[in-house]
Amino acid sequence: DRVAVWTNRGLERIFGYSSGELINQPLRLLYLDNESHRVTAESAYAVLSSGGEYRVQLEMRRKDGSKIWIDMSGQTLADANGDVFIAAGSY
Repeated sequence: DRVAVWTNRGLERIFGYSSGELINQPLRLLYLDNESHRVTAESAYAVLSSGGEYRVQLEMRRKDGSKIWIDMSGQTLADANGDVFIAAGSY
């Protein structure tokens, strides 16, 4: 559903959110606009659905509205409830 189901202190610090604040929130909050969110989701899905690892550098948005460049990567991991996209980023 493209919502945060888990975060860590690093992500919260980088994006300026307090502990747990992003849980169950749409990940769209972190993108500059709907188009960048759509394009990233579509390109990631194409790679992840074939079992690959996705990686991209993109400009995203902190809670205060400031922009930040993020190096994001991820892969699909299967759990008891189905596939979950796991992403890791750095700036």
